[in-house]
Amino acid sequence: MTAVSPIKIAARPQKAPASLDYLRARSLFDRPHSALEEKWLAIARDVSAEFAKTAVEGYRTRRPPRAEIARLKETGLSTLLIPEEFGGGGGDWRLVVEVIREIAAGNASVGVLLTHHYFGIEGIGSLPEPERVGAWKDAVATKHFRGVIANPRDPEIVATPIGNGKFALNGRKSFCTGAAFADQIGAQVRRADTQQYVLAILRPPLEGLTHLGDWDNIGLPQGDSGSFVLENVIVDEKDLRAFGPPPEDGKPNEPNLGPLGVPSGNLAFSNVYLGTAIGALRAARDYIQTETRPWILSKAERAADDDLIINGYGELWLQLEQALAVANHAAEKVQQAKNLPPEALTEDLLGELRVVVATLKVTATRASVDITSTIFELMGARSTANRYGFDRFWRDARTYTLHSPVFYKVRELGEWGLSGAYPPATFYT
Repeated sequence: MTAVSPIKIAARPQKAPASLDYLRARSLFDRPHSALEEKWLAIARDVSAEFAKTAVEGYRTRRPPRAEIARLKETGLSTLLIPEEFGGGGGDWRLVVEVIREIAAGNASVGVLLTHHYFGIEGIGSLPEPERVGAWKDAVATKHFRGVIANPRDPEIVATPIGNGKFALNGRKSFCTGAAFADQIGAQVRRADTQQYVLAILRPPLEGLTHLGDWDNIGLPQGDSGSFVLENVIVDEKDLRAFGPPPEDGKPNEPNLGPLGVPSGNLAFSNVYLGTAIGALRAARDYIQTETRPWILSKAERAADDDLIINGYGELWLQLEQALAVANHAAEKVQQAKNLPPEALTEDLLGELRVVVATLKVTATRASVDITSTIFELMGARSTANRYGFDRFWRDARTYTLHSPVFYKVRELGEWGLSGAYPPATFYT
């Protein structure tokens, strides 16, 4: 005689819940948010949903995302890192990375562009007091969107004095993310007279500043990280901002983003990865609920009720939650460090911060690449139709996660775990 369990199994819902809280770009174990933060996160969710509706079309046509950039300006998201008293959004890096995640979930290319724009805004904070306040106010008034020309692995751009307080910039850089659409570009250059690295502020169009239009990669088609050539681009000396201390021996030193520049960058990059994974899970959920057919051996009438699909989705959910928990922890650590005076940034504190961020980079890379690929196993063969564009999530994740080799991050973590050696401080760690 077969025993019947006394436990009643509740029927599964036949449609997705009205609230999408369970797939917001944040962890279930997230910190409480202030009213200000909730306001910005709500705006980011709405804007992300808008971007998601046009993401496939943008992918196919590779059109410049000028409409999306305009929305970031209109909503105020572009000023998020500027203090409220100067007209900005008043957010810190904990909030910024949550917004980046949300925007990347809708369109990863735009998430990448917003990330690099925030790097430009962050640079204002390192200016002297009077200049800093003026630059913040100007950023709010103009709503200039920022891009970069700063690949440290390419030959350097040289700024040569030509008299009357003018400099001529010459050189070439690849991976110039966002520069093609920027109102203002920060270019990493070296002064020929002092050998000091400086950040040249460029306001295109400029004679001699040429975008080569060579971005033709498998992912992030609207992100345009193509190359730029500078041929005798003339700038004023006041637009050359210190990018590290002058060399003491007259020889060029390494470009310097400050002790927290690279950890902040890797924190932001990793949250683009996770936003891409969130977008993939949202798309997969909707497709499974409405389009996927149960397999011939399944006892379920709907694919969304198939235990194997449910378990598979649960595994991806767990992977995402684990990565988001690490991301939130890393954001907290980075912000805590930013709140400290410079003298408190000890080598041990910075070394431990590099460990935390390296852990995030590895975790987020693995989660994003795996999730964006595995969703197809759950959605089924018909989901590979080009009209859905689901491959964009994997293409974007695979492209952006190659920013720096993740296996070196794993080695750094192994060295720290075995011998206590901190990851080296480089332009990438």
